[in-house]
Amino acid sequence: MKKILFALLIFAVLGCDGRIGAIGQVEYENIKSERVGKVLVVNVFASWCPPCAAETPGFVSLYAEDGGENFEIVGLSIDDSKRDLDNFLSRYKVNYPTYVIDEKLRRRLFADKVPTTVIYYPDGEYYATIFGAVSKASLLMHVERAKKNYAEKN
Repeated sequence: MKKILFALLIFAVLGCDGRIGAIGQVEYENIKSERVGKVLVVNVFASWCPPCAAETPGFVSLYAEDGGENFEIVGLSIDDSKRDLDNFLSRYKVNYPTYVIDEKLRRRLFADKVPTTVIYYPDGEYYATIFGAVSKASLLMHVERAKKNYAEKN
């Protein structure tokens, strides 16, 4: 199940031309499992959530400094309003792919509250979940630990 979810997220990262897309309805059977060789950070958030707003500048900064090459960040919004989400992404200059998800995918991520950040090893295996806002330093620490742990076991 977690491999399928990872494949869905990788498909979203690799297959989207725009910043915002909907991925809740994608057919799982049509998704090819790929190994990208990078730690994947999945952040479930909402534009109306103050802790989400507080952590977003750290995500943006970290991704600008080191993202894409060494790890990927994917934002998954639970917003109902595209306008509110667009305003949020603009205000915080979000520089990583962001998608709107449905309740079904949110439940699969166990993201009962926002923000929730889920981190995966480069092979798609689950590494950790962080509930609540995460600082830039803490996020970087988790990414580095995931890369180190993955290298040690492979």
